[in-house]
Amino acid sequence: TQRCQVSGDPHYRTFDSQSINYQGVCLYTLSETVGLEPGSDLVPFAVNSKPEHRYNNERVSWTQYIEIQIYGSTIRLDKGRKVYVDGIEVELSYQINPQWRVFMAGNKMTFEAENGLTVWFDGNHQAEIRAPTAYAGQVYGICGNMDKDRQNDLVTKTGEKVPSTSEGQNTIGDSYVVPGAIDSEG
Repeated sequence: TQRCQVSGDPHYRTFDSQSINYQGVCLYTLSETVGLEPGSDLVPFAVNSKPEHRYNNERVSWTQYIEIQIYGSTIRLDKGRKVYVDGIEVELSYQINPQWRVFMAGNKMTFEAENGLTVWFDGNHQAEIRAPTAYAGQVYGICGNMDKDRQNDLVTKTGEKVPSTSEGQNTIGDSYVVPGAIDSEG
């Protein structure tokens, strides 16, 4: 299992341990499957993050919610420890689909799927994605491609290499805005 972390006023640590700092406030792709072969045993998924400004501070942003799309459902782990499934608020210990469940683990809202994907969010500013290594090279997003090479995580959605400067990291974040997101301010 590889993990990607989001913390603070978004600091991202990719699956391959590359650090990316980005302060946008749109809905962004953290990790999404790409190039899965037809008939593959790997289950397609997308994990998105929506940061927001807080405390009258427009310079930095914090995670408002994490959105998971998998098995035909959209699960949203929101600040204040609220959970939504396909737009409807549900109780925190939620399992209607045998393929995934949402529950509290300590102080973290935790999503767990039968394909091995686990996502948690503390409802404030820290989140983590854990994905099986079978997805290595089959994902993209701010969290990178999970191929054990942190240098190639400094690329945009189209594969353009960028420097590790703040300008380069902004280019990465900007490239992963989720198109058509309803509440994107970006």
